[in-house]
Amino acid sequence: MHILVTGCTGFVGSHTVAALIDAGHTVRVLVRTPAKLAPALEPLGISVSSLDIVGGTLTDRSAIKAAVEGCDATINAAAHVSLEQRDETTMWRINVEATRALLAAAIRTQPGPIITMSSLGAYVPFSGAVLNDSSPPSEGVGPYSRSKAAALRDVVRFQEGGAPVISIAPGGIWGPNDPGMGDLATALRMLFRFGGDVVPRGTTYFIDVRDLAVCLATLVEKEPTAHRYVLAGHEETIGQFVSRAARVSGRKLWSRTVPGRLTSGLGRGYDWAREHFAFVPQVPMSAESFRLLAATPKVDDRAVWTATGIAPRPMDETMADTIAWLLRDGIIDAKHVNPSVFAVPMR
Repeated sequence: MHILVTGCTGFVGSHTVAALIDAGHTVRVLVRTPAKLAPALEPLGISVSSLDIVGGTLTDRSAIKAAVEGCDATINAAAHVSLEQRDETTMWRINVEATRALLAAAIRTQPGPIITMSSLGAYVPFSGAVLNDSSPPSEGVGPYSRSKAAALRDVVRFQEGGAPVISIAPGGIWGPNDPGMGDLATALRMLFRFGGDVVPRGTTYFIDVRDLAVCLATLVEKEPTAHRYVLAGHEETIGQFVSRAARVSGRKLWSRTVPGRLTSGLGRGYDWAREHFAFVPQVPMSAESFRLLAATPKVDDRAVWTATGIAPRPMDETMADTIAWLLRDGIIDAKHVNPSVFAVPMR
């Protein structure tokens, strides 16, 4: 199959391109800045010369038209993810309006499955007992989750019209080779550099980006159908995540769990600082992120694992691979791990 992938220079998109090529497909990419392709894809063993490249953005309808035509299927991994309130308009334009235009164009021209990335945040607040594939979209609890909830409502409308659109809503995506240093990669970098961190109460979900990419590459080979999958992954508290990082790295790491009222205040404080100061250290902290953590529902994601025939890899494996990548790329130093426990890779 010849498959269009958007967001190919990002975390999910780059790993999805690798999974598709590994499965024997050819890939077209819609990319705003072609110079970013090599840094994102070459660490995954993908040569840029093997790609069918269309230059442009999701906000350009002519670029969308050129990208979808001649492809058998589409995987939309593009999104604008931000903790900043001032990015709300941009997130709505990309995550809602541009995504809607892309899906509509793909529905008109492509015979195969059309898959778009969603988020567990699109289902929050959630009032049921267990979140699963039949759960309806919610309203979100901040600018990002509101945009993803609105996009998921568009998916529902396309599906009700008979279009073979599939959405996948993952938990916290992590793993090695993150071109944009997302929230979990940033959190690990801070954890190792400072030797510990204060952590909020609450349970969340972790999914290895490589498992997500294989799920996408597997679903795109299925008969076209309409479905909304949730793909939570492993459930763990933030404190347990820190303990896992310590055990795998051999490094003593401390964590202090703080009350929800305090973390909510910290999140609002960082939001205020981002609004009023030109430079604020990059930390994965905002009022919305803490609201999402506090509202994390129980999730039943068995359907997607059954449909794809794969299983999530162990958390320790992802942790080890992620630490190795952070070391290899110089994001953390050898002094941040215990060499008698964790083998430091060559750069």
